[in-house]
Amino acid sequence: MSVTLTTERLTLRLPMASDLPACTAFWSSDRSHMMGGPWDADKTAFEFADVLTQWQKHGFSLFAVTLKGSDAPIGLIGPFFPDDYFEPELGWSLWDATLEGQGLAYEGATAARDWFFANTSYTTAVSYTHPDNTRSHRLCEKLGAVLDPDARSPYPPPEVIYRHHAAQDAAMTDATTRAASVLKDHRASIDRLDAILVYTLAERFKHTQAVGELKAQHDLPPSDPAREARQIERLERLAQDANLDPEFAKKFLTFIISEVIRHHEHLQK
Repeated sequence: MSVTLTTERLTLRLPMASDLPACTAFWSSDRSHMMGGPWDADKTAFEFADVLTQWQKHGFSLFAVTLKGSDAPIGLIGPFFPDDYFEPELGWSLWDATLEGQGLAYEGATAARDWFFANTSYTTAVSYTHPDNTRSHRLCEKLGAVLDPDARSPYPPPEVIYRHHAAQDAAMTDATTRAASVLKDHRASIDRLDAILVYTLAERFKHTQAVGELKAQHDLPPSDPAREARQIERLERLAQDANLDPEFAKKFLTFIISEVIRHHEHLQK
């Protein structure tokens, strides 16, 4: 595929293998430290190759950015969606410090964002930013993004996460309407997680059913109080680590265990 965007001062094109040396020079420098760097050459080559793969897989990813009249890359800007992300991120990096402060990142990010929303079914994207990266915070806000503290992130905290909306959403002016848009995203995630929960429980009961049949064959008691107590204690620890109410987790597992015992008792009748 071939996609090229132009702005007043920039050209955004698909990355090429010849862009890798300039990319490597940036990601090996201290300037990349608020973006997850520095990286060694192998790590940079792997991440760069993944950008190319995303273009083939999704039809979008980071654009290589050049100044008009030159094909030398000065950064990467655009929406990208690695396999370990929950949703696309609008990201940017300018590799030459002398080009900062001229509005080039805003110019490129605006073009890439508008192209992304116009050419995909997505209506939102996030930007994951380092708490100290005030330049990125200002750029997100200039782009019209709003803070979304509830957005999921593949990175460990602390982080400041902004959410970008498609043009029709960006035009919203009242907080209630904006909240409705965010609510829709959360509900979609809840529906997906509910499906995961149901399939996980089904898989668990397949195993407990097999245990019940084995117990019935060998005339073993349907309940094992010592193991059940250890299960509850373990789940309470896991709940604390996951920031889930341990009392709720205990009640949930107690209910599941009671259902399992009931099934085991039925098998032995």
